[in-house]
Amino acid sequence: PIGIVREGDLIRIDIPQNRIELKISEEEFQSRMAGFAPKQKELSGYLKRYAALVSSGAKGAVLN
Repeated sequence: PIGIVREGDLIRIDIPQNRIELKISEEEFQSRMAGFAPKQKELSGYLKRYAALVSSGAKGAVLN
């Protein structure tokens, strides 16, 4: 949900628990998520080929 963070929002960072928490009400969270659409960038050339053929970094970023 990092895309719904707005200027002035409080964010709690808990390093021992590996957590980041946006401190807004559940109603505000649902309202923001309902209107959220992630930005999509049009890829071209080698970057487009790489995105289509390589697995995620979590899986080793290897060519499929």
